[in-house]
Amino acid sequence: MGADMGLARNVFLGSAALCMCAAAMPVAAQNTRRHYELPAQSLGEGLRAIAQANDYQLVADPRALEGRRSPAINGEFTPEEAITALLARSGLEAEVRGQTIILRGRVAPSRSEEVDSAADNQLFVTGSRIRGAQPTSPVIAASREKIRELGHSDLGSYVRNIPQNFSGGQNPGVISSLQTGSENTTSSSALNLRGLGADATMTLLNGHRVAYDAVSQGIDISAIPLAAIERVEVVADGSSALYGSDAVGGVANILLRRDYDGLLATARLGAATDGGDVQHQFSAVTGRRWSDGGFMIAGDYNRATDITASQRSYMRSRQGSMTLLPSQRQASAVLAADQALGDVVEFGIDAHYNRHKSVAALPFTATGDVTQLGTISRPDIEAYSISPTIEFKLPGGWQVEARATRAVSDSHIIAEIYSGGSRSAVNHVRYRNDLWSAVNGGAKVGHGAE
Repeated sequence: MGADMGLARNVFLGSAALCMCAAAMPVAAQNTRRHYELPAQSLGEGLRAIAQANDYQLVADPRALEGRRSPAINGEFTPEEAITALLARSGLEAEVRGQTIILRGRVAPSRSEEVDSAADNQLFVTGSRIRGAQPTSPVIAASREKIRELGHSDLGSYVRNIPQNFSGGQNPGVISSLQTGSENTTSSSALNLRGLGADATMTLLNGHRVAYDAVSQGIDISAIPLAAIERVEVVADGSSALYGSDAVGGVANILLRRDYDGLLATARLGAATDGGDVQHQFSAVTGRRWSDGGFMIAGDYNRATDITASQRSYMRSRQGSMTLLPSQRQASAVLAADQALGDVVEFGIDAHYNRHKSVAALPFTATGDVTQLGTISRPDIEAYSISPTIEFKLPGGWQVEARATRAVSDSHIIAEIYSGGSRSAVNHVRYRNDLWSAVNGGAKVGHGAE
């Protein structure tokens, strides 16, 4: 699968950023002066006021805005002049492209961003895992059977029920919008241990990294079919000494099945009793073991309809077209294989692929349909990773392992902005993350060592 996906395809990547939508009108007024009378307030509130006043869309990292204040402004300004005045003492910069305001200039950027045709970015990771080191905090572990017994149909649903995980930001039910400040622009499910942010929790697949998604540098854990996993292990406390700075909140490792022999296909249908969320899920796993190796392939297709405000009595005060849970369509596949090459060398490979689409509607008023004044967001994410490993068994109980990982995730988010019953603008935001990782190390096995 990796060769087919390969470097020839434009796979989608998520370098996380926040897409905050405001109503937009024709581009007339980029140079039009308007009277502003804004008090000193948080920088996010000030920028939001300017975006709303000019029907602009704001793209920003919420952490860059955290704790920053904007000065009071009073007078006639163009939108760019007003934004410049607000950012004067913030150390940040903004660029206006059409009707989109792009905030730049984080003091310590934690990820690459790409909007429209920005250049690809690569992240090289070396030595982020200390082989044989044991975590000092308790490990939360759950097998595939245990996850199913708890009533979960995917890993995203499972991790949202871990007490140490904050599910308020990386949850398909939390829609990204100007009003909520949500970071979840792609309706993904990412671990956010201790609520420190998805980029403070490291998520590994069989011990190796995968490319970050457009959910504030999180990993969409629902992209791994439940049928493919052996178990999930979570260290819900800081593990930076072993894994690096992006493990401040903790680490999760998804371990794939190795010893499967046969073929199993399953189907699941379901719906919410109050309407909406009609789910169709189809999964299959197959594998074969022989004396010195084997393989496992698993695939999953999941489709679910949306839930709107009109379908819930407690949301009667909101406009009926407002999306509470976006419609989603996801196809994913995983490969795990290993083969002994004699008595000394063993080769293994892990690979995964994911395609995820969703649609969410956000009306800007409580009385008008989204097509009267609002935005419809259509994220489309495609990602893959390939990780070959070669292990040498040396005399004296020593092992030497070398691993390389190639991972790409690319997200395209189309925001259709409506005003007066017609589509007035279409904004296209793209996040791309391109990762190469190389790790090598050795350990002595036996006597309690790994």
